[in-house]
Amino acid sequence: MSINDASTSRRPYSLSHPHTKRNTGAHLTYNGWLPNYHGAWAMITIPPLLGIAFTHARLVHIAFLGTWWIGYFCFFALLMYIKSRCAKRYIPALLTYGMLTALCGIAVLILAPYALLWVIPFLPLVAIAVIEAYCRRERSVLSGFATVLAASLTLPVAAGFGIAAPGTGQWQDILHIPWSIWLCTVFVFLYFAGTVFYVKTNIRERGNSKYLVASLAWHGIALACAGIAAFMFGGWWIAHALLWLVLTFRAWIVPYRAQHGKPLTIMALGMGEVFASIVLAIVWFACI
Repeated sequence: MSINDASTSRRPYSLSHPHTKRNTGAHLTYNGWLPNYHGAWAMITIPPLLGIAFTHARLVHIAFLGTWWIGYFCFFALLMYIKSRCAKRYIPALLTYGMLTALCGIAVLILAPYALLWVIPFLPLVAIAVIEAYCRRERSVLSGFATVLAASLTLPVAAGFGIAAPGTGQWQDILHIPWSIWLCTVFVFLYFAGTVFYVKTNIRERGNSKYLVASLAWHGIALACAGIAAFMFGGWWIAHALLWLVLTFRAWIVPYRAQHGKPLTIMALGMGEVFASIVLAIVWFACI
């Protein structure tokens, strides 16, 4: 599920004043401290943890996870600040998270200077999301795919840190990341990008045949790729392909039922995504 589509609020920056009867979470979201894109938690958590699990845990991973996770909070505050046309209430959260992200990022560069190379793919992805937010298109497919791709790339980033020997990592270690990890990264992207379509066909674009066709086409392509991997490698990749068969069926049956008066609640959709993400993460770990 993309960061933007996972929100349960259509306009988070236009929440009423926090002194009305709202809970603490809404108050924190109102001021940019707490992201309300609940479905994004799996997307920002599973890829980097898989990258660590596939290799070896290093000290740099602590700094990297801090950079990535605090950076997500900073990213949310930045989007709210941009969307609200620079509302001052977001500045404290933006500055606080920005400084903490910078400190963690500096720690990463001290421990692994070659990590600076990852700025090359990440910078344009962040730029796309920021530009889309400025244009009030933060829930566009382009923005969703950009954030999903950025999250997916944290898998090889974390794996690269684990492959490098402590204190001796060089930029060439990026080239030594096993192909199996890159393959898993592709499927991580295919899954979370698929949730961009899946969520849209059940909420904002319910009943939109174009989005439903796009969703089914995307899941069909992913299913075909999973089938090829199962044929070539066997083992747990077969179970992986079967999961994609279930996900493809889900991409059709859930929107179909929603169009006929039996929609799932946002909570049910979110819990389903969490469950599917955990099951896939376990299977991906078994595959590698």
